[in-house]
Amino acid sequence: MERRNKIIKSSIMLLVLFSILAGLIYFSLNFTGDHKLGFFVSSKVEKKEITILLMGDSLMTETIWVEEFSEMLKEDYKFIDFEIIKSARPGEMSDNAASRIDKELKKYNPNILILAYGTNDVNVIKADNYKKNMESMIEKSLKQNVKVFINLIGPFEKTALKDRFVDYNFVLFELSETLDFEIMDILTPLSGDVEANLADHTHYSNRGSLIVAETVFEYISKYIEELDNEN
Repeated sequence: MERRNKIIKSSIMLLVLFSILAGLIYFSLNFTGDHKLGFFVSSKVEKKEITILLMGDSLMTETIWVEEFSEMLKEDYKFIDFEIIKSARPGEMSDNAASRIDKELKKYNPNILILAYGTNDVNVIKADNYKKNMESMIEKSLKQNVKVFINLIGPFEKTALKDRFVDYNFVLFELSETLDFEIMDILTPLSGDVEANLADHTHYSNRGSLIVAETVFEYISKYIEELDNEN
């Protein structure tokens, strides 16, 4: 009888140990995700997908800030699949961009649109026309439920441009009073040391590119967190 009781107790202990081991294995297989924004994400939960379309001129094509920004997103948000699309053209102005915005929105169907125009406009396009072009792009994007972010223009080393681009930035602030988009102030941090942050009179150096990337990342991260809180 005593021997039988020992066998029963041993069997029960083995079952308990087996249950604990099975639970640990299940946990390790199903909950090895990332802890981000205050919640735990299972590796088996389908990742969120966010498409970010960036449109601009040579400040995108001839510098590295978009690539730096992309790496920051992927490093900090491992539970999100980002598709980063750089649809930028050297020398492009707001009128060219406005003429192709419909095609880009239809082709990529982005969640977020980042616009960076004005550097070339200040030499050619009047501020009123710049305003119409930017307004058109913003309105078309908002109609498709795309969140719009726009980089401020500048800084520049050339004195003439330094005076003129202020008017074009003012246009963006005017538009923000009636349209739901966000202005990203890259101008202020870049202006701290213009000589070091620009590779020439206009384009960002690697140091300047990193500043732009970090600034844009802060704005986009805040928006992503707002989306998460809504869900």
